[in-house]
Amino acid sequence: MFSRMTVAMLVIAVLTSSATAEEKAKDSSIGGNIRLLLHGTNGDGPIVLSGWLIGANLTQDPNKWFVAVGPQLNGKNWWADFNAGALITKTSIAFVPEIRAAYTGEKYSFFTNLQWIDPGHSTQGGYLFLQANRIVVKDIRLGLETENTWKQHGTKALSVGPQLVFSFGKVTYTVSYQFASQGKRHLWIRTALSF
Repeated sequence: MFSRMTVAMLVIAVLTSSATAEEKAKDSSIGGNIRLLLHGTNGDGPIVLSGWLIGANLTQDPNKWFVAVGPQLNGKNWWADFNAGALITKTSIAFVPEIRAAYTGEKYSFFTNLQWIDPGHSTQGGYLFLQANRIVVKDIRLGLETENTWKQHGTKALSVGPQLVFSFGKVTYTVSYQFASQGKRHLWIRTALSF
């Protein structure tokens, strides 16, 4: 396990340092982003209580956090959360109902997150994240992701790009590069801890 983790961390360091330094030298329209996700459940039965604490983007807005709790349904190789959440910033708290679901097969895995942000208010909007990937070697997956937001008044941000996922038991590291329909392209590093 130590050797795989060392290799994964070296790959992440090389990818992020070369992509950010080289690309930023050519084009200052790349945003560097770090997301921290902590996820826990109260058991492993068919229906359990699930909770999330997420640093939405620690590099761009370290004061923006998301918390959610709700029932999680579990089946063979899949799970689905139905959560009541809150998006918390320095100045506001927005209610966010959401669904998160994942399927992990022998070769392929899928994950989705659908949120309705601040329903019923002038700031309401939607968020959709989808990822699909295939195992390359043990504990390393290569795939594609899309992350999209919509606001009530027609503003939308759509992005898509490749991702590399490293899984080490209850810790997952994801490195992705997103091409955006508007604004900056994004380099993401996500660390997810499950307990």
